Order: sequence, then structure tokens, then C-alpha cells
Amino acid sequence: MNGRTAQTAQLIIGDLEIPLILQENFHEINVGEWQGMFSVDMERNYPKQVKAYYKRPSQFESASGENCRMLKGRVVRAVKEISAALLIGYVLLVNHGVVKKCLMNYFSGAHFDLL
Repeated sequence: MNGRTAQTAQLIIGDLEIPLILQENFHEINVGEWQGMFSVDMERNYPKQVKAYYKRPSQFESASGENCRMLKGRVVRAVKEISAALLIGYVLLVNHGVVKKCLMNYFSGAHFDLL
């Protein structure tokens, strides 16, 4: 989980006595060779990958990172682990980016590319 996500979760929790549990499997997708690049450099050096990532994420492939199927598998495993450990109550999952799309796809069944 990145710092921005943890900050968002902390804002939601506020003064409530709710535990914040950081789940490493909800970290954002590893886009491999263009991880950490500026958008303009990504678009110049990897135009087909960038187009797929934003327009057809189900078709996004990375030579050295994750694709969306790999990410979804990781996220769904984490959801199932949390569900299995939860005896009663509710869970709030706070995330951003493509992880959010994976969760929406998993829970709603909506096609990944339409989210």
C-alpha cells in the first residue's frame, strides 16, 4: 500500500478507534519498464502499452512487470484471505488506481475495460 492510500485510510478513520491494517497485496500494479517514468516519457517510449493500459487494461502487457490478470489474481487472493479471517463485521478497503478497478470487477462482475 502506498503512502497516499494509507493517508486516505487515516483520513477516513479519523478519531475512530478502528485498526488500520496495511495489506501489501493491495499495492498498485508494477508497470515494469515504465515504472516511475513521467507520462510524457511513457507515451513517447511505450505508446502501445500506454494506450492499452488506459483504454484496454485487460490487454496491457509488461515485459518486466505485471499485467492486469496477474494484478487481479493478487488482489482477489488478498480479498479471500481477509474474508476467511473475518468472523463478523465489516471491512473497508481503501485503494487507488488499477487495484480499485480489480476490486470493482471482482465484486460487480463488470468487464475490466469498462471500469
